[in-house]
Amino acid sequence: MSKLILHPFLFAVFPALFLFSFNLGHVSTEQMLVPVYLITIVVLAGWLIFQRKYKDKYRSAMATSFFLILFFSYGHLFDLLPSEPIPLRQHWLFLVAWGLLFFIGLRYIKNTAANLQQINSGLNITAIALIVTPFLGNTFVQSTSLDLATDAHAGILPPIQTRHLATPDKRPDIYYIVLDAYARADILQNIFDHDNSPFLNFLQDKGFSIASKSRANYNQTWLALSSSLNLTYLNPLVGTYGIQDRNRTPLKYLIQNNTVVPFLKKHGYKFVSFQSGQSFTNMETADISMPARKDINEFNVTLLSSTPLPGFFYEMGRLFGKTTNAYQAHRDRINYAFDHLPDLAGKETPIFVFAHILAPHPPFVFGPDGEPIDPDRRYWIGDGSAFFDKGGTMEEYLRNYTGEVKYLNKRLKETVERILAKSKEPPVIIIQSDHGSRLELDWRDVNNTNFQEAFSILSAFYLPNTSVQVPEGISPVNTFRFIFNTYFGTKYDLLEDRSYYSGWEEPYNFQEVTDKVT
Repeated sequence: MSKLILHPFLFAVFPALFLFSFNLGHVSTEQMLVPVYLITIVVLAGWLIFQRKYKDKYRSAMATSFFLILFFSYGHLFDLLPSEPIPLRQHWLFLVAWGLLFFIGLRYIKNTAANLQQINSGLNITAIALIVTPFLGNTFVQSTSLDLATDAHAGILPPIQTRHLATPDKRPDIYYIVLDAYARADILQNIFDHDNSPFLNFLQDKGFSIASKSRANYNQTWLALSSSLNLTYLNPLVGTYGIQDRNRTPLKYLIQNNTVVPFLKKHGYKFVSFQSGQSFTNMETADISMPARKDINEFNVTLLSSTPLPGFFYEMGRLFGKTTNAYQAHRDRINYAFDHLPDLAGKETPIFVFAHILAPHPPFVFGPDGEPIDPDRRYWIGDGSAFFDKGGTMEEYLRNYTGEVKYLNKRLKETVERILAKSKEPPVIIIQSDHGSRLELDWRDVNNTNFQEAFSILSAFYLPNTSVQVPEGISPVNTFRFIFNTYFGTKYDLLEDRSYYSGWEEPYNFQEVTDKVT
């Protein structure tokens, strides 16, 4: 162990491996392997540079590991800095301190008279212990081996009703716009002191029906979209597959291989999906992906946010008058969706457009007029108590959630008007939230959670050429049952609208809270 030099490579792959194991089912193995491959190349290059400097394999390996430890701890240490009363949480200041510490460390490595083989042995043992940690739980093994490719739908999802169904003469374009964590009007009024009636009046004037008592079926996006896009509740998942802990692989599969898309494709629809920045809703089965380029995924953003690179580029951007960081990428993604949702309207082939827009979910990146907001901490999309754990405040949530809702309303108005103006035939437009706001949601304590807030959602339907009334309490599990019955002649029963709470660490530990949500 004292002669082998393993630790630079193990320290290099540990951050990606740990992040992958901590986010089971969120990301694919491919997403992890790409940064691991790039980091390994950087380590080899760095080791060669230090080898030329020190002419000693142990010193060069120590210098490489020291650099990696500093490199991947930057973001975590930056989060610990206070922003008040002394504003130390500034990248330029911490980058200077980080550089000085690195220089001092290299001087020590060059001049130390300590037993280098003993230090090398200790670093090897430490690195091996870190690498083994993610494999200790059987959930990691389960998440990488679970295969739902052949029978995920068996006994869980309703059969697609296409037999004996004639394709209707008129097939309206269908837009499913999912606004993440957009609260219902009464919640916006009671908790955020925001009157949303001007926006709802605009929608009603345009012909939308507002489901004024709509509520979510689940309080997490993964669960909510798996349910709405498959027209059913997910509770059988637990019994059928015995799924436990945080393994979200089945949910990603159900979202990517849902019931809605093949039904519409059999009626001649093209599937258009907008990149959300979240791998589980970046639809791999889409005929058209918007934008066409591959979006940087949340795994790489999170991994990079632990390094000095975002801070360095942020300061360079400020110096040259153009700020580029993860928050700007988040803003660009949201604005891109609103800018381009109407682009395919009016084409000959009917389209089904799916857009999961991560707003007004934290991080809050827009003011009420679209002005940019950059929180003074690492990029993070946690909500509820996780938002406060990362340094967010109650005042910030109240102010910036409301401001972002105001901006979204402006963009939605423009987008709806453009879609309606460009469409040759009136389209179906569904504007619906997956779950409510989560100012008063505590992931650790269900008794400290406001279910009314967490489950009350915006739900608006533009339904042309029909007199069918939208149920005022419709929940997302019934959205496409209702749409398919109305426009394609299916006979799906509308399910009872029910709501289930589950914690982040135990997504399948469902607790019915229907009686606590009105």
